[in-house]
Amino acid sequence: MAWITPTRDDLTATVSAAETTAFGESSDFTDAVDAILARTVSFVRGFVRAGRVRLAADAGSIPASLLAPAMDYAASDLLKRFNVPMSEDRRKARADALALFEKVAARQLAVEPADGAEALDEVPAAPSSTAPCPPRMLD
Repeated sequence: MAWITPTRDDLTATVSAAETTAFGESSDFTDAVDAILARTVSFVRGFVRAGRVRLAADAGSIPASLLAPAMDYAASDLLKRFNVPMSEDRRKARADALALFEKVAARQLAVEPADGAEALDEVPAAPSSTAPCPPRMLD
């Protein structure tokens, strides 16, 4: 899977119709969504980086496999922002998303690296050299 940039549609697809109605008519909805998406992407990329997976050059993208949990996490931030009560299901979805991100960081769950690169399993070794041989002494 490729890395993708989450959109407003991705986030609104995660929230229920009742939740959307509660904050959808706010004048600062668009600004809030953009800020929450940017913050969530940065948050998720931090866990991916901690798991030693090569990040995409586009700072606004995340692994496609993490889109759903990222949107669950962002949805609860959005609801808090607009002072909409969160259901127990929403709280559980956020906790599950956070647990999944922590597994990625602990390298217990693999995500696709950017641009087909492999995970950064080992720190590259510095080149080594041997000591020069002493000159041969002739009688």
